Amino acid sequence: MNSYDYLINTHDLPTLSDWGPFARDLYGLSNIADRERGVKFDFFFVPGILRRNFFLPETLRECGCSPFEAAPDLSYFLFRQQLEGKDVLYCDSAYACIGKDLWLGRCEFVNKTDALRCFSLLSYARLSPRPDVVPNIPADACFIDALDYKELIYSYKRFDHNLTHAGGRRGEENRPGTVNNRCIGQPFYDHALPCFGARKGDRVSYEMNSSSGTCSLFGRIRVDEGKSVEIDIIVNGKKNTVSIPGTGEFEIVELFRGNVSEKFTLDLVSAADGCGLRIDGFITGNAALQKGEISFAPMGRALNPECCDGS
Repeated sequence: MNSYDYLINTHDLPTLSDWGPFARDLYGLSNIADRERGVKFDFFFVPGILRRNFFLPETLRECGCSPFEAAPDLSYFLFRQQLEGKDVLYCDSAYACIGKDLWLGRCEFVNKTDALRCFSLLSYARLSPRPDVVPNIPADACFIDALDYKELIYSYKRFDHNLTHAGGRRGEENRPGTVNNRCIGQPFYDHALPCFGARKGDRVSYEMNSSSGTCSLFGRIRVDEGKSVEIDIIVNGKKNTVSIPGTGEFEIVELFRGNVSEKFTLDLVSAADGCGLRIDGFITGNAALQKGEISFAPMGRALNPECCDGS
């Protein structure tokens, strides 16, 4: 084991503070308000030339903006936005920590041309909440996020075979209505790529645990309405093919029930070309676990209203 194993199956760098340049699409200041739910607050400046253009500081395309200075602990950082030419007419947007959860934003326009220029400045703030759902399962059952896989391999070469964009996991899709708002599906970093399972031979592999020697395994899976997907379910090398009909919603699908070792492997392999599928996660439990005992509801909503006393 090396010193980086604690980063496996996580997007987080726990050594970073809750404040910093963390927005995926814009250069600015972000605050991770809730690490568990991924609630993020962003603040950024948009400089412009009066009565002409505004210059959005985008990270995903060439826009003349780039990181310029930063303190090692990110308590200060500065972005330079080129408005005309290189270092001729530009704006420096700086952010600095001046107290606990207190930050200062500052913009400086620099004009090295021979003409008098007039500028404009906009400031924006946005809150990105995550309307997560949570599993409601028996105490002895366990939910496993679909993105906590050991390996995901497509049956054909893709540009994301070795490196994915913006820190995402291979096959990761951002989708409301899922646990943590993410699942295996159509990659968020390129919507032109096929969904997972759309080609025969797409495979995702997991390592799981069972304390009782028997196991029931369910998946929370979505298939397009009116379509169906053929999937090979391989548990410790033993294969069973299931057909999953599509409703257009995430459904609880029983994948396996039987004897397993304390540690066992699970592989899902697409058995035929089709529309693909989205996998939110898996629920494992003892052999007595039934589909009716599993449900999902938006975070904050009562999962079992009939159990409330009405007070």
